[in-house]
Amino acid sequence: MSPDLRSYFAHSLKLTMKRLPLSDARNKEVPKWFNLVNPLDDPGKTRGAAGSCGYPTSVFKVVNRRDGHVYALRRIDNMRNVQALEQCCELAVGLWKRVRHANVVPLRQAFVHQRAVFLVHDYWPGAQTLHDYVNARSMSNALPENILWSLAVQLLSALRATHEQKVSFRGGISPHTVLLTGRNRVRVACSGLMHVVEGPFSDTEEKHVLEDVQAVSKLMLMLACMSTQVKDSWQDAVDFVSSRYSKEFTTMVALPLHKSCTVYDMLGLCSRGLLSELDEMYSHSDALEEQLCKQLETSRLNRLLFKINLVTERPEYGKSESASWAETGDRYIIKLFRDYVFHQTTDDGKPWLDIGHIVTCLQKLDVGSMEKILLNSRDGRSILMVTYADVRKCIDEAFVELHEAHRSSQYFQLKMAGGPPKPAQGFAAAQAAAVGGMPGRRGPMMHPGHMTYAHQAGAGSGNPYAAAAAAGHAAANPYAHHQMY
Repeated sequence: MSPDLRSYFAHSLKLTMKRLPLSDARNKEVPKWFNLVNPLDDPGKTRGAAGSCGYPTSVFKVVNRRDGHVYALRRIDNMRNVQALEQCCELAVGLWKRVRHANVVPLRQAFVHQRAVFLVHDYWPGAQTLHDYVNARSMSNALPENILWSLAVQLLSALRATHEQKVSFRGGISPHTVLLTGRNRVRVACSGLMHVVEGPFSDTEEKHVLEDVQAVSKLMLMLACMSTQVKDSWQDAVDFVSSRYSKEFTTMVALPLHKSCTVYDMLGLCSRGLLSELDEMYSHSDALEEQLCKQLETSRLNRLLFKINLVTERPEYGKSESASWAETGDRYIIKLFRDYVFHQTTDDGKPWLDIGHIVTCLQKLDVGSMEKILLNSRDGRSILMVTYADVRKCIDEAFVELHEAHRSSQYFQLKMAGGPPKPAQGFAAAQAAAVGGMPGRRGPMMHPGHMTYAHQAGAGSGNPYAAAAAAGHAAANPYAHHQMY
């Protein structure tokens, strides 16, 4: 993976795991089934100040305990007629489920809680509103025209997909609700906002459609002028753009200000930008495909490592009649193979660290090579000649045996029945959450989704609810136990 891409993902993960201290009062502003709360608003924003929809709003990064996913949670306060709002939330979610587009942040859920309305959208780490982006730059630091064409095409494409579903943003598009989520990528993050606040149905939907097109035009003028103050005089902004950019671009952004037009009228003037954007998308796709090919092998080898370590030296069999389970039969061959791969030594007994040897062995194991190898026991008394295919078969059969034990456990039956165990208390719960299990249980716990969410939910920091939250995640995904195959 390229250093830039690796750095980008590492930074995104860091932002995703960022959270408020548990003593911070803002944790109480979100429903209790969300955790890892972190505010996304500008630190200088006044508490209770009106947001983009005219009501006091707050936006948080949260993790849903029920599914383990990260979301952006928008809270809207001082709302009236709670019963009507509940119906509006339900209808708005159903309406926006029809809109699926790469430049529209999906609305996942909307509900009323504590006399406030909450909207749940997808979370994009490091996203920045266009308002903050423009204010952080100077007017002399203008954007190149090819980037402006790209942003215009993305926003108009989002409008096209939305308007085709007979839905509009109802004037919700503004510098505060359009996010810059990556290198020249913009996403409209106000889906469902005005439908919840004003009601899902409107007699002036055609008017709202025209307002959306005009809002995109004004956004592009703001970006071209690199100033949020252009709303004071749009004609002056058009004159400034015409002196700096091409006639085609100026005509496109100025069209909605002079007459009523649809998104297709504007797209008809974007042929130059559309072709450039298509070229960039193909190049970007090729670059990502190249990176994906590099990572594919890594993921397959990781899966083999998971299976090997799940099988060898299982601790729960140390106090029963199966104490020799890991030292006999197929499991013994797996143990010797692990030593052959990872515990090589020199003639004088010093550790021999050869990453190339490890990767080569795992690659041959992955494809089930018929090449023969000699496996020696640690005391040197046993020597076995096997093929990589034999070892692969042993690993698969031993893992299936563990998997059957996992499925027969009481914990698994409770998960499949939709009734996870009650949250454990005290140190035992924290210890269980840290290892991905329940207190007092030493049976096989082979649930990759469970372990991942336990980490996300703060299990490593002693979160007493992480075990139950992970169980809830497993119940929501009954097929997750097949992910190891």
